[in-house]
Amino acid sequence: MTQLTYPQQPVHHILKGSARRYGERLVLIDQEEHLTYEQLYKDSLKFARALVRLGIEKGDVVCVHLPNCSSFLVAYYGTLISGATFTPANPLLSEDELSHQLNDARARVIITSNSAVSFKETLIEHIIYVSDEGVEGLNFKQLLQQEEATPVAIDIDVESDLAHIAYTGGTTGRSKGVMLTHANVVTNVVQSCCFTNGGVAEVEDEAIVLNELPGDKEKYAIPFGTGRLLNVTPWYHAMGTVGYLNNVLLQGSTIILIKRFEPKSFLEAIAYHQVTSVGGAAPMFHALINVPGIEKMDLSSVKQVRSGASPISKVALEKLKGIFRNATVTEAYGLSEATMMLTSNPAEIGGKTKVGSVGIPTYDTKIRIVKEDGSEAATGEVGEVAGKGPQIMQGYLNNREETAIALRDGWLYTGDLGYVDDEGYVYIVDRKKDLILYKGYNVYPKELEEILYRHPEVATVAVVGVPHEINGEIPVAFVVLKNDQPTEPMKQALMGYVNDQVTPYKKIREVAFVKELPTSGAGKVLKRALRDRASEWLKLNQ
Repeated sequence: MTQLTYPQQPVHHILKGSARRYGERLVLIDQEEHLTYEQLYKDSLKFARALVRLGIEKGDVVCVHLPNCSSFLVAYYGTLISGATFTPANPLLSEDELSHQLNDARARVIITSNSAVSFKETLIEHIIYVSDEGVEGLNFKQLLQQEEATPVAIDIDVESDLAHIAYTGGTTGRSKGVMLTHANVVTNVVQSCCFTNGGVAEVEDEAIVLNELPGDKEKYAIPFGTGRLLNVTPWYHAMGTVGYLNNVLLQGSTIILIKRFEPKSFLEAIAYHQVTSVGGAAPMFHALINVPGIEKMDLSSVKQVRSGASPISKVALEKLKGIFRNATVTEAYGLSEATMMLTSNPAEIGGKTKVGSVGIPTYDTKIRIVKEDGSEAATGEVGEVAGKGPQIMQGYLNNREETAIALRDGWLYTGDLGYVDDEGYVYIVDRKKDLILYKGYNVYPKELEEILYRHPEVATVAVVGVPHEINGEIPVAFVVLKNDQPTEPMKQALMGYVNDQVTPYKKIREVAFVKELPTSGAGKVLKRALRDRASEWLKLNQ
């Protein structure tokens, strides 16, 4: 694949370039609030000035503890302009989880909308509230009003200075701080942007801009400066910060913000705003395809549909292609440790996509499949997915042991099991930690989930392994039904439906009906929570 040239510029120069090129164009539509590129840049400069006045220096850590909103954008870019390092925090974290993250990152400032959280057990020196309520601490809007929109003179080494400390979701224990330099982030933004929308990133007067290449208009359906993305992905997640923030701004697109996902309203917003791009995690798309009457809705404005963050079923992908008939529908793959993106199905018009595959490596990225003995797997053989490229993290903050496990000889070991076909397309079989060992046999939950998704009564499903005294682990399926009428006959029917199609050791041993599956803010199903629930349930029923 063609190699790219990456601008040796800090992350916030993406906003700087787009503010010059798309000044009065709306960057954000949040219900009644509209924000232009120029205003976002000016407010970000003001916030950077405010941080400097508070004594924040290059390399200090600033935590943005907010849901998606205009203040998040200003706080994010303002933090980077000031020379500080950005660390996002899920607003739904418990106080203990939040304190762990703040202390681990040694954050000095937090921007929050939650006045009920105490920061006494942390190193936080300044609490900045975005709400207008009368709370003790600094007020975000007032800080902006006190400053001029002038640049801050900070010398940033893009190869060594950290832009992000992005904490993993903590689905396997304590979350870890992924250290990403400015070069890591800019590289992956350019990789993902050019891979999915074409163009070439260049530097104009110390600002990053994206220019079209000859033939782009024939290959890509959304010209720069015209896109409209309907976004529900949280910006505190890697997919949000890189894919649905920096990537979008580099293209000069407008973000239409959805605060709370409700499937029918989401689809109605597409028609109302004439949305050109839709992206998110698998649970969102599984919910969308089950909205009654979706086939009659006007979704013709959509030119790109992209799924990531968690595996999507083949059934759902095929349905999405039928629903969004004017769009390229693709699945991509990445993780926080790779800034965001490692592979993707081609998004150009007529590009070769493969249902069930997460695509091919993006620019300047290598993928290999490693067996348990450390040797490289053959084509089609399952092993651990390892990635290599300029977007790979520097390591985990304050955690040399975990860093040594993840980074080996320049390769990132992802913890995902997969294989590569003879055309270089990557397939993710399952998470290594989700593999079920039944009497010593490997059972992949994703395979069983794919079968269940083909059943007409199943809306969403997750299969987990639960410890068993005799068999090691047994597969248990958590199912959300379309008709929401769980019965014993339905349970037996689903078990029979799956078990008739698999070898005996892969059989599902129990089905539990639930109203919804627990998910993280990024849309990943929290299988650890399901395993705990299943273990307790089995204990009570033994």
